Amino acid sequence: MRLFLPSLFLLGALPTTASAQSNTATITQNGNGQSATAIQSAASNSSITIDQIGTDHLVTVTQDGDGLLADIVQQGGNNRITMAQRSIMGGSNNATLSQWGMRNVANVQQTAYAAQNMLTLVQQGDDNQAALFQEGSNNLMDLAQYGNANTASLSQIGQDLALGIVQNGGAAIIITQTGP
Repeated sequence: MRLFLPSLFLLGALPTTASAQSNTATITQNGNGQSATAIQSAASNSSITIDQIGTDHLVTVTQDGDGLLADIVQQGGNNRITMAQRSIMGGSNNATLSQWGMRNVANVQQTAYAAQNMLTLVQQGDDNQAALFQEGSNNLMDLAQYGNANTASLSQIGQDLALGIVQNGGAAIIITQTGP
C-alpha cells in the first residue's frame, strides 16, 4: 500500500498573492533548491518576512500599497533577491535585506512619493553586487558589502536623500542622486 503525504515544505516555493488590508506573509525555508515569490497588492500595512538558510536561494517580492515592510534573510548558497515596493497613496516603504555567503546579488526598487523609503542591505561575503533604486521623498539607503568581489550602483531620486555605504574586498561603486 502506498501512502501519499503532501509535502508542506514546498508551499513556500509557490507564488503567494494577497490583495486587501494588513497582509502578512511569512516564508521560512531550510535547505536545497529554495525559491520564494510573494506578491502583495492594493494593501496597507503589509509585511513580508522570508528566511532561507542553505543552497540555491532566490526571492522575488512585489509589494504595492502603503506602509510596506519586508524583512528577508538568506544565508549560504546562490542567494539573489529581486524586490519592488511601491507606495500608492503615500505610505512608507521599509526593507531590511541580509544575504551572508556565496553568489549574492540584490536589485531593489522602492517608490514612495509622499512618505519615506528606507532600505538596508547587508551582503557579507563572496561575489556580491547590488543595484538599488529609490524614488520619492525622505529616501534613506544603507548598503554594507564587506568581503570578496563587491560592486554596487545606487540611485536616489527625490528630496531629502541619505546614503550610507561600506565596501571591502573587490569594491566599485556608482552613485546617482538627483534632487531639488
